[in-house]
Amino acid sequence: MSIDKINGINKIYPQSEVKPLKPKEKTNTASDNISISEEAKEMALRDKYFKIVKEAPEIDNKEKIEELKSKINKPDYITQKLIDDIAKKIAESLGLL
Repeated sequence: MSIDKINGINKIYPQSEVKPLKPKEKTNTASDNISISEEAKEMALRDKYFKIVKEAPEIDNKEKIEELKSKINKPDYITQKLIDDIAKKIAESLGLL
């Protein structure tokens, strides 16, 4: 069995007049700021790179290494053209060219 309230209000408690709330004063938030130290930025960047490296697929270069070893051991592999190309790449990487 259910007993419904009359007029939807419990008459035990006195009714009070509902007054609208006063709007809060606006505060100056222009002085609020946040700064992140350079050390924290570097740590975040380092963590990002560690995550990229960990998620990178594993590469098996054993075949390439063995192929290069066999090429280097051949006497006709090291030519003047190869030496010049390597010297040019080294000079470019050092900013000399």
